[in-house]
Amino acid sequence: MIRRIVMVFGSALLLISALVPNAAGQVQAQSSPGEVFRLAGVNPGLVYAGMACGVFQREMHQPWTKVAGLDSGPVQDMVSLQGDAVLAVSGNTLYRREPGGGFQVVMEPGNAGSPAVVTGVAANPAGTRAYYVTGGSVAVVYRSDDGGRSWKAAGAPNGGTSESYATDIAVLADRATGQEAALVSYGLPGRQGSGSRLSRSTDGGLTWSDVPGYTGDVAQSTAPLLFVDQNGSTFYAAHFHRPDMAPRLYRGDIGFGGLAEIPLPAELKPNGIRRLVAYNNTMIVAGDVGLLISRALGAPNTWARYDQNLGGRRINDLLYTYRQPIGPFLYVATSSGVFERPDGHPQWDPASENLPSCGTVTPYTSIPPFQDTPERRFFIQTGHSLSGGFKTFWERNGGLPVFGYPLSEEFSETNIDLRQDFTTQYFERERFEYHPENSEPYRVLLGRLGDEVLRLRGRDWRNEGGTSNPFPGTTCEAFAVGSQRRTVCGPFLQYWRTHGLDLDRRPGVTFNESLGLFGLPLTAPKVEQNPDGGQVWTQWFERARFEYHPQNPEPYKVLLGRLGAEVLRPRGVPVP
Repeated sequence: MIRRIVMVFGSALLLISALVPNAAGQVQAQSSPGEVFRLAGVNPGLVYAGMACGVFQREMHQPWTKVAGLDSGPVQDMVSLQGDAVLAVSGNTLYRREPGGGFQVVMEPGNAGSPAVVTGVAANPAGTRAYYVTGGSVAVVYRSDDGGRSWKAAGAPNGGTSESYATDIAVLADRATGQEAALVSYGLPGRQGSGSRLSRSTDGGLTWSDVPGYTGDVAQSTAPLLFVDQNGSTFYAAHFHRPDMAPRLYRGDIGFGGLAEIPLPAELKPNGIRRLVAYNNTMIVAGDVGLLISRALGAPNTWARYDQNLGGRRINDLLYTYRQPIGPFLYVATSSGVFERPDGHPQWDPASENLPSCGTVTPYTSIPPFQDTPERRFFIQTGHSLSGGFKTFWERNGGLPVFGYPLSEEFSETNIDLRQDFTTQYFERERFEYHPENSEPYRVLLGRLGDEVLRLRGRDWRNEGGTSNPFPGTTCEAFAVGSQRRTVCGPFLQYWRTHGLDLDRRPGVTFNESLGLFGLPLTAPKVEQNPDGGQVWTQWFERARFEYHPQNPEPYKVLLGRLGAEVLRPRGVPVP
């Protein structure tokens, strides 16, 4: 079996259910209805849950009730304000909710002065001042001093220059001195010294400067997620270091006197930190593996599991509150509901009474459109996105003509050969898989869709001949495929030799690069009917199907079959 290449993989913004094909080839959702994406607590007894069908609130020990005014999702971010108000981001639109009322639109794409994309919202610990930051090619911060009712542009990290896309925002405060600081994480792709940056403002967002110490070895890192300690004056920045794709976690304070790296447990590698809460020298982190807790910040080998009774559910968010006389009290948003736990309690207890089913959200469900950034791109043709290392790999190795448009978001799927789950994304002509167990450049591999589609059609290529040449007077090349012999000739051979993966970052295409992209030939060329009904010369490879269309102009005489779509259709997935 020939495997192949890739780079760094990135997570999609939309959190989606893992799918696995069942014995009949149909798609089954593995997560239960009632997935909760974000939590906010406006006081110790009032909690908001952001779902795919809106926002729901719950008073302590009471059922959940729907908050009017925000009827679709998923909710991407939420923050609580003074006076029990709350801000929510959904579909890149910013909403505000007054206590006792419904959500009202604050800013939405297309309005004068509003951003095209809201990438994060935050408030100071007292909830009296709020900020949001826009993404796109230029990061801009907006500020509200009246509880989120009105907003004004406050300034921009990196001087408002291009190539400064923002990913997250946090607000620090020193209760003793009244000092306040906003913190934005942003990236600088495509230029020398690129990587992640942290920018701070101590004057309400008017001026910004990069945080000292957050350059150097993190110049080749992803832009971090930001979290704030319950005391409000300590922050945490979690990112991936691109050269080795290892997660890193740093801690700093409002004085910005330096950053300290916090050792992480092996269980968090390679997928890193999804959410984090820190309080009273205690830290709880959520990764793809569940929850881990450390009672001694910064000390190695002190982590323990903290996901008892969660049953392997995916963790989407964490919320810390303080209840008298209980003390620290925690909530967790999961792929099937909300759970709660007083710190020190032996397990998490269900807290999802009356939460609705919002329907099944699958990787194949179209997501809301958004403005492209250097790290993430939306394709209106299929309603799906491409991000991180999958995007880099797609662009470097042929893009649209070779792979086609994305047909899904990233999700976890079982590899039918290895019987293991890997992060996967489907395209019209291929399937990308992220293999963290491999060294570079083999962490992203391509699916053997040619072999899979032939099996779906009941064809055993091992019983077919493979040495004919339908292109008289052209050159052929012979390949040994197990005990079989196959030849590739004429325009098919020319296409095979001139296309391949970019393995060595050098001009030209080597034999191994072509092999990495297409694999070995499985059949001889013969006239077959393609899915469009045309009779065309066709040859199957491990990862592709070549079709010869002599009536087309160059370079479109050889086209690749839409094998990704042909694998998904029998599972009941609607594909364009």
